Amino acid sequence: MSIFAIADIHGCYTQLFNLLKKIPLKDDDTLIFLGDYIDRGPRSKDVVTLVFDLLKSRPNTIALKGNHEDMAKDALEIDNYAWIANGGNETIANYKNEETLLYKHIELLDKLPLYHIIDNFLFSHTGGHVNKTFEEQTPDDFLWERNCILSSKKSKMEDAGYKIIFGHTPMKKVFTTMSGRICIDTGVCFGNKLSCIQLPEMNLYEELTEEE
Repeated sequence: MSIFAIADIHGCYTQLFNLLKKIPLKDDDTLIFLGDYIDRGPRSKDVVTLVFDLLKSRPNTIALKGNHEDMAKDALEIDNYAWIANGGNETIANYKNEETLLYKHIELLDKLPLYHIIDNFLFSHTGGHVNKTFEEQTPDDFLWERNCILSSKKSKMEDAGYKIIFGHTPMKKVFTTMSGRICIDTGVCFGNKLSCIQLPEMNLYEELTEEE
């Protein structure tokens, strides 16, 4: 059995759809998304609908929460201009007059888990805080922290035996830190490729197509 992980789709539905057709995913394999389904790209609604459909139809599918889902939930409760400034406008425009559906999707996205562990692989949106043990991590560490990509030192979770797979910080290609943490956010919403990593095989799959 393999694990296929995809991060930071950001409304880029065509790339996600084509990437899912490309990867050799079997029924008993695990498919895991690392958050940031919405904002910046043109088709957030379609991305969210596809991910929720997979969660219902495919038992071995996991969807984690990202910081953009966190911002969107805050925007429903207060006037959160940070969300609007970071791609929320594109999401609102994509839902057009479907405000009820937008609210429903945001509420469901807010309930997604922050991390998932399979064997020694730990998946989360950001990879957590390098100076904290797993037990010390906070929701903000798993949603917002960037020192997992910025720090070259081994994290306390790695010291405990975890292999960390994360997104959140866009790179031009899948990036492995000096300590072995793997960032799979390759900036699809900025015109780069959407990437998927197959574990433990360490195979990489990419998709770059123009939006319809």
